[in-house]
Amino acid sequence: LDNISVVYAFTDIVEDGEGGLLTIQRGCGARSETGNVIQVVIPEAIPRSVQAPATPLLAWEEDGVINWSRPQLIIPIGVRLEDPANDPLPMDTNDPRIWDQDGDGQPGVTVNVSGFASGDIYVIQKQISSEFGTLDDNGRLSGYIVDASEQVVIGSTNPLLNQQIPSRPHPDPELSTVRSIRMDDTMDCDWLLENEAQLFPGSE
Repeated sequence: LDNISVVYAFTDIVEDGEGGLLTIQRGCGARSETGNVIQVVIPEAIPRSVQAPATPLLAWEEDGVINWSRPQLIIPIGVRLEDPANDPLPMDTNDPRIWDQDGDGQPGVTVNVSGFASGDIYVIQKQISSEFGTLDDNGRLSGYIVDASEQVVIGSTNPLLNQQIPSRPHPDPELSTVRSIRMDDTMDCDWLLENEAQLFPGSE
């Protein structure tokens, strides 16, 4: 089944003090669905609890076009890993590295699933992604996401959901995109989520 996920965030682009750029992303919200078969509710506490590090943002001009790229970033979710790039996600639900990141009293982070089976599932993840694209004449960044994220289900309120379901990014890169617009300091996450349809037509 094809799953569509949309993530909303603010991204700060700052100078690194050495002539380069850094990007810092602050998550606001996310949603995921698989047609009319499965609906997944991702609480706002999950993306808002992620403390993304400052990562390099590369920019260069080629044939009159400004190109940009963000190298691969690995962010553990619901688990503390000493070496996120090489440490596998633990499969033992009693592993002490698993923690209640979203603060709901359950291990890992909690998402709600409804459809052929309904309930809460508790997961840990390694969010692994890189991005690249171009800058248009209006100062908007657009481009593509290369995703290699991993997830382990560590528990569920419904035994039917307490299983590992393999997944992979869609092979069509046109379905894994980045879209951005300039924002100002008066706008926050709540404002962004309330106005997403106007800011990003076609995202619903």
